Amino acid sequence: MRSLGIEVKLSYIYKLCRKLGITSKVASRKNPKEIEAEVAHFKEKKFPESCKIAIKNGEITLLVDECHVSIPHNLRGYSVSNTPSMCSYDGSLAHSSYTIVTFIGLDGFIKIFLIEGTFDSEKFTKCLDTLKKEYTGVRFNIIMDNSPIHSSYETMGWFLDNKKFFRKLYLPRYCPRMNVVEFYNNIFKQELKKDSVMTESEMIERARAICDKYNDPDEDTKKTIQNLFLKEECSYIKVIYEKVYNELQQNKVA
Repeated sequence: MRSLGIEVKLSYIYKLCRKLGITSKVASRKNPKEIEAEVAHFKEKKFPESCKIAIKNGEITLLVDECHVSIPHNLRGYSVSNTPSMCSYDGSLAHSSYTIVTFIGLDGFIKIFLIEGTFDSEKFTKCLDTLKKEYTGVRFNIIMDNSPIHSSYETMGWFLDNKKFFRKLYLPRYCPRMNVVEFYNNIFKQELKKDSVMTESEMIERARAICDKYNDPDEDTKKTIQNLFLKEECSYIKVIYEKVYNELQQNKVA
């Protein structure tokens, strides 16, 4: 390429590879039958048993997940006709990295954290610590995927140290849409980017405003959260929980 007077940056080649779906990672083998069996075992045994313990212990069942939000460093400009236009900021950083950590309960409970920078196990356990401090004495049943952050030694150790008030349950592998938070993340991103022309500070301010809105939800917002459990992939959550609850109530009467 250089002999032709053309110089291509390595970063452009990486971007092209990502767009073409080329990766250096070794593809994990996903056996459909194994996944199907794991999902069935989760719905028929693991989740009902977890619900039973949660109800007996008075625990609040929460599903948790994270989503990455990249906020570009842009400046708002104006054309001759005084209409907004986007002017790229020519700086050393292309964007600011944020992570949205969302906890959603079966009754519409929601708690959101906006975390700046790289998200790791330490920051995840700090979110759990905040829940512990804000809801003193409350027991939680945390349902999540088995991502490296959720299944690291640090996270496992934290749950072991806080087993009096926290239990955990991992979702089946390769099934992110079994988590209702996955659908909420789409809502968050849509609300964040509904205006195409915003400065970096405006986007961060909007992200914080969205977090505040859902952390102190009105009736319409609560309804939006409740409707997420009607999604086909997530409908099992309330169906199984209510079934277990009714069975326990009947056993009490008997």
